[in-house]
Amino acid sequence: MGKFYAVKVGRKIGVFSTWSECEKQVKGFSGASYKSFLTKEEAEKFLKSNVSSKEAVKSGDLLIYVDGSYSKAKDKAGFGCVFVKDDEVIHKVSKQSPIDKNEDLWNVSAEIAGVLHAVEWSVNNDYRKVNIFYDYEGLEKWYIGDWKANKRTTKEYVEKMNNFKKHININFFKVKAHSGDIFNEQADQLAKSAVEKIDETHDTSHYNADSPEQIITLKDFNKIVGNTNKEKIKIELNGFVWNDNAVIKIAKHFWKEENRKVGDLNIKAFLNLNNSLLELELSDKNNEYKIDKVVKIKGE
Repeated sequence: MGKFYAVKVGRKIGVFSTWSECEKQVKGFSGASYKSFLTKEEAEKFLKSNVSSKEAVKSGDLLIYVDGSYSKAKDKAGFGCVFVKDDEVIHKVSKQSPIDKNEDLWNVSAEIAGVLHAVEWSVNNDYRKVNIFYDYEGLEKWYIGDWKANKRTTKEYVEKMNNFKKHININFFKVKAHSGDIFNEQADQLAKSAVEKIDETHDTSHYNADSPEQIITLKDFNKIVGNTNKEKIKIELNGFVWNDNAVIKIAKHFWKEENRKVGDLNIKAFLNLNNSLLELELSDKNNEYKIDKVVKIKGE
């Protein structure tokens, strides 16, 4: 009986019945991932599985740590996400999530909301691969089909994730809860902060704990701000060209990331050139939706 070859990363993803077919997909393809199996079922299961070793994460990859929290006393749930690139935190989210009391999912529903938020953010920011770090195994098991999604929330989760994977490669990594992983601990604290501190009257409000730093490189800056050659008043420092228009465009960039209307945006900004920091306080006209951002400017 012949072998079956599963190609997870290559020119074409799938199961092939001959080595020559498989070789066409992986030979000369950087980062190719493939494996041979005795049965087609094993090969297909390999394709559905995700990366299980943190060693597979490469330099420049996006890592997102997700955790959820629920308070019975407050009857509130929330999630935290920590976005990491090359061991640097580039973004953080602390946000409340709705609860369906009939489903008995509690903090799990918050973790589901966190994963969906993280993957959607990655797609919207043009990433083609994302690595999700989690501690509740159902987040991966439902996605790959090892667990049957039999509740509304889990069914919607699987449906949305299957739509996302058309645009981005999603990998999962299991992290033991409270194992000392610094980024996982941060996600845990952000989830708890969402439950404790979000204004109870606004379920969709955004709370960004301790104004976490967002890294913007010169490449990011130029992409957001655009051509500055025609600006009459400007400050140039380390390749960055600053004026009120640049600050406004950066503020609008973060506001649109939250799927908010630019016409409703109020901006308070403080630019510290000595420390290369831009502090932003963003809110809507009714002051019901707020974002605090501390943007670290890096020249490379």
